[in-house]
Amino acid sequence: YHSLYKEASPWHISRFWLSDYPVCYWHGIVCSGDEDEVVSVVQSVNLSSNNLIGAIPAEISLLRTDVMTVDLSSNAIWGPIPFEIGRHLKHLRHLYLGPNRLTGEIPETLFELRELTHLYLDS
Repeated sequence: YHSLYKEASPWHISRFWLSDYPVCYWHGIVCSGDEDEVVSVVQSVNLSSNNLIGAIPAEISLLRTDVMTVDLSSNAIWGPIPFEIGRHLKHLRHLYLGPNRLTGEIPETLFELRELTHLYLDS
């Protein structure tokens, strides 16, 4: 999300993003267990309607495979969908990327997501 943040006008809500706080405190992040647990697993990223501008960085694949929901809908995200989403987020169930300004083809790796039940790509 660094590339989104650097290129973007201010997010509507950016509480604790890119700070020294544990990721489970960051706005839009939901983790399993308590925020204060030493080992918490990110389960959901919801930054919908948050004034994000720019391309989805390939680093989104650095999220652990336990992530079940990624919601970047209703922003000003442009460019292609990184193929890394389908390659690394194997337990993804919900992927919301529209409406945005996405371009290009749907990566074939998204079809490898066996647990995906909701896919929203409206541009």
